[in-house]
Amino acid sequence: MSEKGAIRSQLEGQVRNRIYAVFSGVEKTRKKLRRYIVYALLYFFAGPLGLLIMMSGMWEYFGFFMLLTGIIMPIVMTTRFSRLMRKNENGIREVVLHEINEILRPQFVYDIEKATLRTDFEKALFFPAIAVKTSYVAGHLAYGKHAGQVLQFSDVRYYYNVSVRTKQDRHNVKTYIFNGLFTIVHNNEVFPKPLICLPANLRYIANSRTGSCFQGISMKLIENQNVEYFQMFSDSDEAAAAMVSRKNLQTIVKDFLAKNPKCRVYISFLGSKTYIAVDYPDRLFDIRWTKSVHKSNAPEVVADIYEFVLNASKCV
Repeated sequence: MSEKGAIRSQLEGQVRNRIYAVFSGVEKTRKKLRRYIVYALLYFFAGPLGLLIMMSGMWEYFGFFMLLTGIIMPIVMTTRFSRLMRKNENGIREVVLHEINEILRPQFVYDIEKATLRTDFEKALFFPAIAVKTSYVAGHLAYGKHAGQVLQFSDVRYYYNVSVRTKQDRHNVKTYIFNGLFTIVHNNEVFPKPLICLPANLRYIANSRTGSCFQGISMKLIENQNVEYFQMFSDSDEAAAAMVSRKNLQTIVKDFLAKNPKCRVYISFLGSKTYIAVDYPDRLFDIRWTKSVHKSNAPEVVADIYEFVLNASKCV
């Protein structure tokens, strides 16, 4: 392995190790949540026991203390549980992304408050124009050079609100169009014509062979050997041939999706830039106090996503 190759492998290994370390901290939080629930149940049963002791006429003061404990302590434990859940509701995602990007220094410049612009995200042509108002939230921008390519990536949430009426009230529910990692790679060569690779199971491109979803840009479906993983669209045979020649990239995408079938991968080649987006699986960063973080496979999935982006950027 060359010196540069060794450095790249070391970087990817460091990212994976840091992700596992972050999720180990998440597991400690989960165990603390579980303890609060167990303690609340134990204290709850102390109340009736204390009442029985008082009614028996023996150890009345001790029985009164147990009764008081059985009333107060479950409230204390459930309050702590609720506070910790609220604190980590969005915090797990923020902590994980922050720690990952920190390990990319000094090769990458990291700015937690900056993000990829919405205009850059929409230039990728991954999603059709929709009639409803959409919201774009992004952060954790990192940019730098990797394997000779200049790239930047950012955490992106792209969604619209659906109004839901219940018996009690009316409220908005977020419907995500995209919720994941978005990367821009500055190519060493200019792609002749636009070419877009989309997940094979997207509803809005099912049975479409005209590419009418590409915001007014007419494209045709290109045959490829990995159609079960992604579909390619272009208006140029030359652009399609350029993608077909990138065997390594196709293999990386196929291997990643075979291992992580709940993820979605989007890739578009537009001029001097390549856009790569990976949709996170649902509830990837959720804490479930009844289930171990490691059993949920979340550390492995997040590590695979970042490793995939770093590897794919070398092949464009």
